[in-house]
Amino acid sequence: MLEFFKNLDTFQIMLLLGAAALFAPELLEKLKGFLKDAAVKNEDESVDPVDNTDPDSPPKPTPKPEPEPESFVELVGKWDCFYTECEERGLKEACDALKEVFPTLLNARKK
Repeated sequence: MLEFFKNLDTFQIMLLLGAAALFAPELLEKLKGFLKDAAVKNEDESVDPVDNTDPDSPPKPTPKPEPEPESFVELVGKWDCFYTECEERGLKEACDALKEVFPTLLNARKK
């Protein structure tokens, strides 16, 4: 290994030192994160969780994940499908209400 460095000229050594200087902070951050994760994992394994809940009480409900918001295109598609269904079933009042709520979508539908 030492023979490898003896055969390098000054420019090559400077390039290696520059590369080491560039990558050293990233490597140190990764090493710190790895050591922190290992320490947390060891702490979790060594501590037994204490259950302070009353055995007669019902279990706590788990929260439902929030649905992702719909895009405007999906909303327009659903509105158009709903409006078409109302028209086919002869629900004039529902169609009128949809026209009041989304008048610009009705104009786009006519084109």
